[in-house]
Amino acid sequence: EGKSAFAVAIIGSGMAVANLIGIPLGTLLTGILSWRLVFIFSCVWGIATLLAIWKFVPVIPPLPNVGVKGTFRFLKRLAPWLVIFGTLLGNCGVFCYYSYIAPLLINMSGVPTDMMTIMMVLAGAGMVVGNLCGGKISDKAGPGHMARYGVISMFLMLVVIFLFSHNTIISVVSMTITTAALFSVSAPQQLLLLRYSEGGELLGGAMVQIAFNLGNAIGAFSGGVPISLGMTYNYCALVGVFFAAMAIVAYTIFIRKYESTR
Repeated sequence: EGKSAFAVAIIGSGMAVANLIGIPLGTLLTGILSWRLVFIFSCVWGIATLLAIWKFVPVIPPLPNVGVKGTFRFLKRLAPWLVIFGTLLGNCGVFCYYSYIAPLLINMSGVPTDMMTIMMVLAGAGMVVGNLCGGKISDKAGPGHMARYGVISMFLMLVVIFLFSHNTIISVVSMTITTAALFSVSAPQQLLLLRYSEGGELLGGAMVQIAFNLGNAIGAFSGGVPISLGMTYNYCALVGVFFAAMAIVAYTIFIRKYESTR
């Protein structure tokens, strides 16, 4: 009680730590040996994870069966849709930029190719710290407010990246803050959809991941448009600015309607 967002952040920290370790390890293996080895490693690790879940995750009672209509009933309300679109648009904004982080850092920011593993470690560290801090702040200020703080931070950092990506230090620091902001909203987004999906909690929890991954895909595509038009890589961040701005609007509406009394 009173620490629900931080509890969700602890669960979500698995993804953040995986990014901290897995992405640099994959980058390192690709550079030293072969990118195919990364897929072999992922396959073996996936089997080990499946066995660990089967062995150690306890069986819990199922939620009450409310039927198909009851599961989807919460989607008739505005609140979950505001959170879903806020999640989708925020991720679109960051992944417009982050999908092309390597060529941006190498070609524009002057980061040596052999330093990319360290860059991915910094990005992963930002994710871990942002995730835990987001959970803590959510319990104090409210998850809606924390989600808006996060997307405002994304918006500001994407503007900085667009303007100053030619500066190595600013670019690297901005990257780390951006990944921290991206994961700072993970726990509050999850908690909000659980709160506003009564009767369809499992579907509500799944909707966060759907919005997250759909945002990744749309962001990667949208960020690639200026590159295909011959523009420099910092314009990927400029595209992301517009998505982040729309996410701010979504969370602002949510706060005024549902969290203004906190």
